[in-house]
Amino acid sequence: MDCAKIPQADTMYIPMDSESQECEQFWVSHQPFLASCGYMLRPRYHPDWIPSWKSNPHPISLLQFYEDEHVIHEGRAWRLIDATRISDGCKVVLKVVSLLANEYELRLTHFLSQPAVRRDPRNHAIPVLDVVNLPDRDISINNVVMDQRRIMPKRYHFGFDASQDGIEWNPPTELRCLAGPVDYYYIDLQFAEYFPEGRDKAIISEIADIYQLGATMLDEFGATSRHSGLSDFKPLLRNMVSVNPDE
Repeated sequence: MDCAKIPQADTMYIPMDSESQECEQFWVSHQPFLASCGYMLRPRYHPDWIPSWKSNPHPISLLQFYEDEHVIHEGRAWRLIDATRISDGCKVVLKVVSLLANEYELRLTHFLSQPAVRRDPRNHAIPVLDVVNLPDRDISINNVVMDQRRIMPKRYHFGFDASQDGIEWNPPTELRCLAGPVDYYYIDLQFAEYFPEGRDKAIISEIADIYQLGATMLDEFGATSRHSGLSDFKPLLRNMVSVNPDE
């Protein structure tokens, strides 16, 4: 093979600032749930996404973009994303609507999308094709806390957790493995849903929560983790993030 024809690293197109952004994590965490509801996000928003410029880079000379390099901008724009309806390949736009902040928006757009109302020539509102109730989706390492009373008998300063009283370093602690069982709690239920009407929607929510907890733990205990001795848990965590819930 002629080595002169092999593209060199410095001639490959590597987009700037196109790694996964914090403002996109909402959609990444919801992707499996949305797929189960019939809507497929672009590869960039899949939990197992590998950027194209890493898996299949092309030379700058092609003057082409990578489809998955385009980032959702921060601010209100994160609430909108494109998707494909799996049943027929229709391109759609998904929008997050907070029922607390915009209680009338969904009700009004649903009314304006009814077939009889759509036929009114005065109705120029864009039709709503579907409404999906999202489960919590906010399970992350920052939203799982431990009851630390057995580990830190004298507690710690709320504004400075490396101190008991906010003055001296290194509060007294007990070894986690010797302190006995401790409780862990979820906090921040901003995106949580309550399903008093039945189990069907609740089961979908539980499946999505299991996935998100597994993804959080895999990320925390991954190859670059500072924790060790947790390999026995990884098969369980991988089962928790299976795209097929039956697995």
